[in-house]
Amino acid sequence: MALPLARCALKSRVHKPNRQSHLMPKFHKQYDRGNCGQIAVAVLTGKTVEQIEAIIGHRHGTRTKELRNALISQGYICPERRPVVKEFPGAFAFGIIHLRANGKKSGGHWVAVAYGEAWDGTAGGPMLTCDYAVLVGQCSWHITAYMPVAAIHAAASLSHCIRCGRIGEHFSSTHVCLPSAESVPSANRTPPKTIEQSSPKNTAP
Repeated sequence: MALPLARCALKSRVHKPNRQSHLMPKFHKQYDRGNCGQIAVAVLTGKTVEQIEAIIGHRHGTRTKELRNALISQGYICPERRPVVKEFPGAFAFGIIHLRANGKKSGGHWVAVAYGEAWDGTAGGPMLTCDYAVLVGQCSWHITAYMPVAAIHAAASLSHCIRCGRIGEHFSSTHVCLPSAESVPSANRTPPKTIEQSSPKNTAP
């Protein structure tokens, strides 16, 4: 589905990273279709949106299982169920977040996060995750889940901290992660009143 963020505000905050282009994911624009999940998988895997749509079998809203199967088909792995979170992941995160309008119990919006940026197809380009979190809160939306994604060959030996986004062999279920300067604040906090709000449309579970 499309997260209704103000286009003028998004264009002013689009992050233009100073990195070699061949090392960066490709930004995919989301138009009027509810294919945000397909776009998120395409960003992380380097495939085209059309290729991921062909793998999933449709162009509309997607469920966690469909995204996971598409990732596995491209050599990646993620949890079977999307881990529930209340705060945006940190700058080391590589995965897919799920957003939902405040007060709603169904529907939502998938967005890839990688290299400290959110790759929302409804935006004008990738945005710093911290800026994106503020915009999401201003539009009366919130994060509900973060699915860390890793290459299958790496996932066999590495574990992933869901909160800070770091990957390491020493992490376990008792890993304590301390917030750092790179941690992204909760989208539930009151953001600056600089961005227009608009009513959301729910098309994805």
